[in-house]
Amino acid sequence: AAEGEQGEGGAGSAELATPISKKGKKSKNNELSLGKRLAVIKELEAGRSYRAIGKKYGIAVGSVARIFKKRDEYKNRLAANEDSESFRVRRLKDEAAEIDRRLFVWFSASRSKNRTVSGPNVQEKAKLVAQNMKFADFKASNGWLEKFQKRHNVYFHASQAGEPAEMDPDALRHWRNHPLLDEFEPKNVFVADETALFFRAMPTKPNMDRMKFVSGEKLARERFTLLLTVSALGEKVKPYVVWKNSMPVSFRSVNPDWVFWRSDPNSQMNTIIFEEYLRWLNNEMKKQGRKILLFLTN
Repeated sequence: AAEGEQGEGGAGSAELATPISKKGKKSKNNELSLGKRLAVIKELEAGRSYRAIGKKYGIAVGSVARIFKKRDEYKNRLAANEDSESFRVRRLKDEAAEIDRRLFVWFSASRSKNRTVSGPNVQEKAKLVAQNMKFADFKASNGWLEKFQKRHNVYFHASQAGEPAEMDPDALRHWRNHPLLDEFEPKNVFVADETALFFRAMPTKPNMDRMKFVSGEKLARERFTLLLTVSALGEKVKPYVVWKNSMPVSFRSVNPDWVFWRSDPNSQMNTIIFEEYLRWLNNEMKKQGRKILLFLTN
């Protein structure tokens, strides 16, 4: 009867009575965000009943009344929050712009030295720049990478075989003329390098049109790590392959002897595997009565 007397917008005693809650149940009043509490106040000011609003937001009628009683406080908090939020957004924009500027300087310098730069390289460098700036909110996502490409009109080429641009010309000249090479025949001069094989990734050859990222889609990052060793005359050493499992299911009945399979949770080379490789290579060369010079990339 009291509800009928007060009408939709009334605040009679029947509307203000707080229902008896279950023992130990936490009031949902504290769970409402500032935005929802302001929405409650707006609906009350528009004439909607306490009971209807309580049902809509899943809170007690008494909680609705308490929110309305503190309406001035919530409105003041909104004004203060908007000022701080706008400052935060400006700060984010300023710091993101500085990260972008520093990153493009690094990118331009790398390309001027004819170094290969991939998308993951740019993302890792961006994270490092943000870390040095103590900017914890920055995320070098695939979406951010696509926007970076559009802003600066750049795209990333696939690495070429051997990645010749990564070799320091001065270091190359130094070692070509080094007297240590005179002590070894070309067949006993070896170089070892590791590379990643992203076997689920889409092709990224330079002659392909720029590929569009699908919103929410992540790049395929599942990989093998391969350690390859070859001599100056092209003699190939048994390679090491590192994956998250010690042996793929399809190979368990075959057990290939042309490769060493090792496991690492991140499918990456680690100290234990690399030390094993060096000891194995040393023993193999001892069996053949050979003394070799082994170059390792950095």
